[in-house]
Amino acid sequence: MPISYGDAMPLLKALRGPIAPETWKGALPLTYHIGPGQLKVHLKLSFDWSLRTIRDVIAKINGSEFPNEWIIQGNHHDGWVNGAEDPISGMVTVLEEARALGTLLKQGWKPKRTIILAAWDGEEPGLLAQLNGRTARK
Repeated sequence: MPISYGDAMPLLKALRGPIAPETWKGALPLTYHIGPGQLKVHLKLSFDWSLRTIRDVIAKINGSEFPNEWIIQGNHHDGWVNGAEDPISGMVTVLEEARALGTLLKQGWKPKRTIILAAWDGEEPGLLAQLNGRTARK
């Protein structure tokens, strides 16, 4: 299970044994050891496997010459962890591309290949979980 660096720090500090190779070292301000260590950890996990409705938005512009060749551009649109900062940097690009393509289509332009623009919900399956006893997705 992924844990925060704040939670990982005491665990990593408690490791002893040989110093880890450079390619195994992270960016935390400590000496990385391979282990073992004396620390014991009890990790209690809780999962909510309820089904959730997620919403994906898909736009498709059919290609004029090669309709079965697709160009796909997209990003997730949900931002419940870091607010708008998480998905907005990717979605603003997709939305601007959609605006520009709409302008070109109004002028009579047609793409040679099919273009698909996607905005998907449920950023990652593991993030559709339970947060502090509250359902993250409704």
